Amino acid sequence: LPSADDVAARLRAPLTADAAVQLALQNNRALQARLTRLGVTAAEVAEAGRLPNPGFRFSRLTRGSEVELERGWHVDLARLLTLPLVRSAEQRRLPAEQAQAAGDVLALAADTRRAWVRAVAADEALAYRRQVLDAAEAGAELAKRMQAAGNFNALARAREQGFEAEARLALARAETLRLAARERLVRLLSLENDSALRLPEHLPELPAAPREVDDVEAQALNQRLDVQAARLTLEQSARQLDLARTTRWVSMLELGTVRNTSNEQPTQRGWEVALELPLFGPGPLPKAEALAREAAHVAADTAIQARSEAREAYGLYRSACD
Repeated sequence: LPSADDVAARLRAPLTADAAVQLALQNNRALQARLTRLGVTAAEVAEAGRLPNPGFRFSRLTRGSEVELERGWHVDLARLLTLPLVRSAEQRRLPAEQAQAAGDVLALAADTRRAWVRAVAADEALAYRRQVLDAAEAGAELAKRMQAAGNFNALARAREQGFEAEARLALARAETLRLAARERLVRLLSLENDSALRLPEHLPELPAAPREVDDVEAQALNQRLDVQAARLTLEQSARQLDLARTTRWVSMLELGTVRNTSNEQPTQRGWEVALELPLFGPGPLPKAEALAREAAHVAADTAIQARSEAREAYGLYRSACD
Protein backbone atom coordinates (compact mmCIF):
# COMPACT_ATOMS: atom_id res chain seq x y z
CA LEU A 1 0.00 0.00 0.00
CA PRO A 2 1.29 3.53 -0.75
CA SER A 3 1.82 5.82 2.19
CA ALA A 4 -0.42 8.79 2.94
CA ASP A 5 2.32 11.13 1.69
CA ASP A 6 2.55 9.26 -1.62
CA VAL A 7 -1.22 9.45 -2.09
CA ALA A 8 -1.21 13.17 -1.26
CA ALA A 9 1.63 13.75 -3.73
CA ARG A 10 -0.31 12.01 -6.50
CA LEU A 11 -3.41 14.08 -5.78
CA ARG A 12 -1.65 17.44 -5.99
CA ALA A 13 -1.95 17.43 -9.77
CA PRO A 14 -5.22 16.81 -11.61
CA LEU A 15 -5.79 13.07 -11.59
CA THR A 16 -5.80 11.47 -15.03
CA ALA A 17 -7.66 8.28 -15.86
CA ASP A 18 -4.49 6.17 -15.96
CA ALA A 19 -3.26 7.66 -12.68
CA ALA A 20 -6.63 6.94 -11.08
CA VAL A 21 -6.48 3.30 -12.19
CA GLN A 22 -2.92 2.94 -10.88
CA LEU A 23 -3.84 4.48 -7.53
CA ALA A 24 -6.91 2.25 -7.20
CA LEU A 25 -4.90 -0.90 -7.91
CA GLN A 26 -2.37 0.05 -5.25
CA ASN A 27 -4.63 1.60 -2.61
CA ASN A 28 -8.01 -0.13 -2.85
CA ARG A 29 -8.48 -2.01 0.42
CA ALA A 30 -11.00 -4.50 -0.97
CA LEU A 31 -8.53 -5.53 -3.66
CA GLN A 32 -5.74 -5.88 -1.12
CA ALA A 33 -7.98 -8.13 0.97
CA ARG A 34 -8.75 -10.20 -2.13
CA LEU A 35 -5.07 -10.62 -2.94
CA THR A 36 -4.37 -11.55 0.68
CA ARG A 37 -7.04 -14.21 0.42
CA LEU A 38 -5.20 -15.53 -2.62
CA GLY A 39 -2.15 -16.03 -0.42
CA VAL A 40 -4.28 -18.00 2.05
CA THR A 41 -5.48 -20.22 -0.79
CA ALA A 42 -1.89 -20.79 -1.94
CA ALA A 43 -0.95 -21.86 1.59
CA GLU A 44 -3.92 -24.24 1.76
CA VAL A 45 -3.03 -25.77 -1.61
CA ALA A 46 0.57 -26.25 -0.52
CA GLU A 47 -0.59 -27.84 2.74
CA ALA A 48 -2.89 -30.24 0.89
CA GLY A 49 0.02 -31.48 -1.24
CA ARG A 50 2.30 -32.34 1.69
CA LEU A 51 2.72 -35.75 3.26
CA PRO A 52 0.46 -36.35 6.28
CA ASN A 53 2.08 -35.73 9.62
CA PRO A 54 2.66 -38.81 11.81
CA GLY A 55 0.98 -39.03 15.20
CA PHE A 56 2.14 -40.27 18.60
CA ARG A 57 -0.02 -42.09 21.13
CA PHE A 58 0.94 -42.65 24.77
CA SER A 59 -0.94 -44.25 27.65
CA ARG A 60 -0.09 -45.34 31.22
CA LEU A 61 -2.08 -48.11 32.92
CA THR A 62 -1.74 -49.48 36.49
CA ARG A 63 -2.99 -52.72 38.05
CA GLY A 64 -1.88 -52.98 41.65
CA SER A 65 1.86 -52.75 41.62
CA GLU A 66 2.01 -53.36 37.87
CA VAL A 67 2.59 -50.28 35.68
CA GLU A 68 2.06 -50.63 31.96
CA LEU A 69 3.23 -48.03 29.42
CA GLU A 70 1.89 -48.06 25.87
CA ARG A 71 3.49 -46.04 23.08
CA GLY A 72 2.64 -45.95 19.43
CA TRP A 73 3.37 -44.15 16.19
CA HIS A 74 0.69 -43.92 13.49
CA VAL A 75 0.19 -42.33 10.11
CA ASP A 76 -2.99 -41.61 8.11
CA LEU A 77 -2.61 -44.31 5.46
CA ALA A 78 -5.79 -43.31 3.58
CA ARG A 79 -4.56 -39.78 3.11
CA LEU A 80 -1.15 -41.06 2.09
CA LEU A 81 -2.63 -43.35 -0.57
CA THR A 82 -4.96 -40.66 -1.93
CA LEU A 83 -2.33 -37.93 -1.87
CA PRO A 84 -1.86 -37.91 -5.69
CA LEU A 85 -5.61 -37.36 -6.20
CA VAL A 86 -5.74 -34.64 -3.55
CA ARG A 87 -2.69 -32.91 -4.99
CA SER A 88 -4.11 -33.04 -8.52
CA ALA A 89 -7.44 -31.57 -7.39
CA GLU A 90 -5.88 -28.83 -5.29
CA GLN A 91 -3.43 -27.83 -8.00
CA ARG A 92 -6.41 -26.70 -10.10
CA ARG A 93 -7.82 -24.69 -7.22
CA LEU A 94 -4.99 -22.17 -7.13
CA PRO A 95 -5.13 -21.29 -10.87
CA ALA A 96 -8.89 -20.84 -10.53
CA GLU A 97 -8.40 -18.46 -7.61
CA GLN A 98 -5.67 -16.64 -9.50
CA ALA A 99 -7.93 -16.21 -12.52
CA GLN A 100 -10.71 -14.86 -10.32
CA ALA A 101 -8.30 -12.48 -8.58
CA ALA A 102 -6.99 -11.27 -11.94
CA GLY A 103 -10.58 -10.73 -13.03
CA ASP A 104 -11.19 -8.67 -9.90
CA VAL A 105 -8.14 -6.56 -10.73
CA LEU A 106 -9.39 -5.90 -14.27
CA ALA A 107 -12.90 -5.20 -12.98
CA LEU A 108 -11.55 -2.66 -10.48
CA ALA A 109 -9.52 -0.98 -13.22
CA ALA A 110 -12.57 -0.77 -15.50
CA ASP A 111 -14.82 0.49 -12.68
CA THR A 112 -12.26 3.12 -11.72
CA ARG A 113 -11.93 4.33 -15.31
CA ARG A 114 -15.73 4.58 -15.67
CA ALA A 115 -16.00 6.35 -12.32
CA TRP A 116 -13.31 8.83 -13.39
CA VAL A 117 -15.12 9.57 -16.66
CA ARG A 118 -18.41 10.07 -14.85
CA ALA A 119 -16.81 12.31 -12.23
CA VAL A 120 -15.15 14.53 -14.84
CA ALA A 121 -18.34 14.60 -16.89
CA ALA A 122 -20.31 15.53 -13.78
CA ASP A 123 -17.96 18.47 -13.19
CA GLU A 124 -18.44 19.62 -16.79
CA ALA A 125 -22.20 19.20 -16.55
CA LEU A 126 -22.29 21.21 -13.33
CA ALA A 127 -20.29 24.04 -14.91
CA TYR A 128 -22.67 24.02 -17.89
CA ARG A 129 -25.74 24.12 -15.63
CA ARG A 130 -24.31 27.08 -13.78
CA GLN A 131 -23.89 28.93 -17.07
CA VAL A 132 -27.46 28.05 -18.02
CA LEU A 133 -28.73 29.33 -14.67
CA ASP A 134 -26.81 32.60 -15.07
CA ALA A 135 -28.40 33.07 -18.48
CA ALA A 136 -31.84 32.15 -17.14
CA GLU A 137 -31.53 34.62 -14.25
CA ALA A 138 -30.46 37.35 -16.67
CA GLY A 139 -33.42 36.53 -18.93
CA ALA A 140 -35.86 36.58 -16.02
CA GLU A 141 -34.54 39.93 -14.83
CA LEU A 142 -34.75 41.33 -18.35
CA ALA A 143 -38.32 40.08 -18.70
CA LYS A 144 -39.24 41.74 -15.42
CA ARG A 145 -37.86 45.08 -16.58
CA MET A 146 -39.39 44.73 -20.03
CA GLN A 147 -42.81 44.10 -18.48
CA ALA A 148 -42.36 47.14 -16.23
CA ALA A 149 -41.60 49.16 -19.34
CA GLY A 150 -44.67 47.77 -21.08
CA ASN A 151 -42.77 45.77 -23.73
CA PHE A 152 -43.52 42.29 -22.26
CA ASN A 153 -46.81 40.82 -21.21
CA ALA A 154 -47.31 38.58 -18.18
CA LEU A 155 -47.16 35.37 -20.25
CA ALA A 156 -43.74 36.19 -21.73
CA ARG A 157 -42.38 37.04 -18.29
CA ALA A 158 -43.84 33.79 -16.87
CA ARG A 159 -42.03 31.81 -19.55
CA GLU A 160 -38.70 33.35 -18.56
CA GLN A 161 -39.42 32.72 -14.88
CA GLY A 162 -40.32 29.11 -15.64
CA PHE A 163 -37.08 28.67 -17.57
CA GLU A 164 -35.18 30.06 -14.59
CA ALA A 165 -36.90 27.63 -12.21
CA GLU A 166 -36.11 24.69 -14.50
CA ALA A 167 -32.48 25.80 -14.74
CA ARG A 168 -32.23 26.05 -10.96
CA LEU A 169 -33.72 22.57 -10.57
CA ALA A 170 -31.33 21.15 -13.19
CA LEU A 171 -28.42 22.73 -11.31
CA ALA A 172 -29.52 21.04 -8.10
CA ARG A 173 -29.70 17.70 -9.89
CA ALA A 174 -26.27 18.25 -11.41
CA GLU A 175 -24.82 18.97 -7.96
CA THR A 176 -26.34 15.74 -6.65
CA LEU A 177 -24.97 13.71 -9.55
CA ARG A 178 -21.55 15.29 -9.11
CA LEU A 179 -21.53 14.36 -5.42
CA ALA A 180 -22.48 10.76 -6.20
CA ALA A 181 -19.89 10.47 -8.99
CA ARG A 182 -17.07 11.86 -6.86
CA GLU A 183 -17.95 9.66 -3.88
CA ARG A 184 -18.01 6.62 -6.15
CA LEU A 185 -14.50 7.46 -7.31
CA VAL A 186 -13.38 8.16 -3.74
CA ARG A 187 -14.56 4.69 -2.65
CA LEU A 188 -12.70 2.98 -5.47
CA LEU A 189 -9.52 4.90 -4.62
CA SER A 190 -10.00 4.18 -0.88
CA LEU A 191 -9.61 7.84 0.05
CA GLU A 192 -10.89 9.34 3.28
CA ASN A 193 -12.87 12.06 1.46
CA ASP A 194 -12.88 14.06 -1.77
CA SER A 195 -11.30 17.19 -0.32
CA ALA A 196 -7.91 16.48 -1.95
CA LEU A 197 -9.34 15.01 -5.16
CA ARG A 198 -8.55 17.16 -8.21
CA LEU A 199 -9.80 16.23 -11.65
CA PRO A 200 -9.18 17.66 -15.13
CA GLU A 201 -11.60 20.27 -16.39
CA HIS A 202 -12.47 18.39 -19.58
CA LEU A 203 -12.74 14.83 -20.81
CA PRO A 204 -10.19 13.67 -23.40
CA GLU A 205 -11.05 13.84 -27.08
CA LEU A 206 -12.92 10.97 -28.69
CA PRO A 207 -10.93 8.52 -30.85
CA ALA A 208 -10.94 9.14 -34.58
CA ALA A 209 -12.64 5.81 -35.38
CA PRO A 210 -14.28 3.01 -33.38
CA ARG A 211 -12.49 -0.27 -32.80
CA GLU A 212 -13.42 -3.15 -35.07
CA VAL A 213 -13.74 -6.47 -33.22
CA ASP A 214 -14.27 -9.72 -35.11
CA ASP A 215 -16.22 -12.53 -33.41
CA VAL A 216 -16.57 -10.83 -30.05
CA GLU A 217 -18.25 -13.91 -28.53
CA ALA A 218 -15.27 -16.17 -29.24
CA GLN A 219 -12.89 -13.62 -27.79
CA ALA A 220 -15.00 -13.40 -24.65
CA LEU A 221 -14.94 -17.18 -24.17
CA ASN A 222 -11.19 -17.38 -24.80
CA GLN A 223 -10.00 -14.30 -22.90
CA ARG A 224 -12.42 -13.60 -20.06
CA LEU A 225 -10.89 -14.61 -16.76
CA ASP A 226 -14.19 -15.52 -15.11
CA VAL A 227 -14.78 -18.12 -17.85
CA GLN A 228 -11.29 -19.54 -17.29
CA ALA A 229 -11.87 -19.62 -13.52
CA ALA A 230 -15.20 -21.41 -13.96
CA ARG A 231 -13.54 -23.97 -16.24
CA LEU A 232 -10.78 -24.64 -13.71
CA THR A 233 -13.30 -24.90 -10.88
CA LEU A 234 -15.24 -27.46 -12.91
CA GLU A 235 -12.09 -29.52 -13.40
CA GLN A 236 -11.30 -29.28 -9.70
CA SER A 237 -14.80 -30.44 -8.71
CA ALA A 238 -14.44 -33.41 -11.07
CA ARG A 239 -11.19 -34.37 -9.34
CA GLN A 240 -12.82 -34.00 -5.95
CA LEU A 241 -15.63 -36.28 -7.12
CA ASP A 242 -13.09 -38.92 -8.14
CA LEU A 243 -11.46 -38.62 -4.73
CA ALA A 244 -14.82 -39.00 -2.96
CA ARG A 245 -15.60 -42.14 -4.98
CA THR A 246 -12.19 -43.57 -4.11
CA THR A 247 -12.66 -42.99 -0.35
CA ARG A 248 -16.38 -43.77 -0.35
CA TRP A 249 -16.22 -46.71 2.06
CA VAL A 250 -13.14 -45.78 4.04
CA SER A 251 -12.92 -42.25 5.43
CA MET A 252 -10.00 -42.88 7.79
CA LEU A 253 -7.31 -45.56 7.72
CA GLU A 254 -4.35 -45.39 10.10
CA LEU A 255 -1.34 -47.68 10.27
CA GLY A 256 1.14 -47.62 13.15
CA THR A 257 3.53 -49.44 15.44
CA VAL A 258 2.89 -50.28 19.10
CA ARG A 259 5.31 -50.89 21.95
CA ASN A 260 4.03 -51.84 25.42
CA THR A 261 6.31 -52.12 28.46
CA SER A 262 5.47 -53.32 31.94
CA ASN A 263 7.47 -53.59 35.14
CA GLU A 264 6.30 -57.21 35.56
CA GLN A 265 5.87 -58.47 31.98
CA PRO A 266 8.12 -58.69 28.93
CA THR A 267 7.98 -55.87 26.38
CA GLN A 268 5.29 -56.23 23.71
CA ARG A 269 5.84 -55.01 20.16
CA GLY A 270 3.54 -55.03 17.17
CA TRP A 271 1.48 -53.00 14.75
CA GLU A 272 -2.11 -51.78 14.61
CA VAL A 273 -4.61 -50.59 12.04
CA ALA A 274 -7.39 -48.08 12.78
CA LEU A 275 -10.29 -48.10 10.35
CA GLU A 276 -13.29 -45.77 10.34
CA LEU A 277 -16.32 -46.83 8.31
CA PRO A 278 -19.16 -44.45 7.27
CA LEU A 279 -21.91 -46.67 8.71
CA PHE A 280 -24.11 -43.79 9.87
CA GLY A 281 -23.95 -41.68 6.75
CA PRO A 282 -23.37 -41.81 3.00
CA GLY A 283 -19.90 -40.24 3.31
CA PRO A 284 -18.55 -37.40 1.18
CA LEU A 285 -19.88 -38.72 -2.15
CA PRO A 286 -23.31 -36.96 -2.24
CA LYS A 287 -21.72 -33.60 -1.39
CA ALA A 288 -19.02 -34.07 -4.04
CA GLU A 289 -21.64 -34.99 -6.65
CA ALA A 290 -23.72 -31.91 -5.76
CA LEU A 291 -20.65 -29.66 -5.96
CA ALA A 292 -19.74 -31.13 -9.35
CA ARG A 293 -23.25 -30.47 -10.68
CA GLU A 294 -23.14 -26.95 -9.26
CA ALA A 295 -19.78 -26.29 -10.92
CA ALA A 296 -21.13 -27.53 -14.25
CA HIS A 297 -24.15 -25.23 -14.05
CA VAL A 298 -21.97 -22.28 -12.96
CA ALA A 299 -19.56 -22.87 -15.85
CA ALA A 300 -22.41 -23.03 -18.37
CA ASP A 301 -24.05 -19.91 -16.94
CA THR A 302 -20.73 -18.04 -16.94
CA ALA A 303 -20.24 -18.85 -20.62
CA ILE A 304 -23.77 -17.70 -21.49
CA GLN A 305 -23.33 -14.49 -19.49
CA ALA A 306 -19.92 -13.81 -21.08
CA ARG A 307 -21.25 -14.16 -24.64
CA SER A 308 -24.31 -12.01 -23.94
CA GLU A 309 -22.36 -9.31 -22.11
CA ALA A 310 -19.78 -9.18 -24.92
CA ARG A 311 -22.48 -8.71 -27.57
CA GLU A 312 -24.25 -6.10 -25.47
CA ALA A 313 -21.07 -4.17 -24.62
CA TYR A 314 -19.84 -4.05 -28.19
CA GLY A 315 -23.28 -3.09 -29.50
CA LEU A 316 -23.58 -0.24 -27.00
CA TYR A 317 -20.02 0.86 -27.80
CA ARG A 318 -20.67 1.08 -31.54
CA SER A 319 -24.01 2.79 -30.98
CA ALA A 320 -22.39 5.38 -28.71
CA CYS A 321 -19.61 5.99 -31.25
CA ASP A 322 -22.12 6.41 -34.09
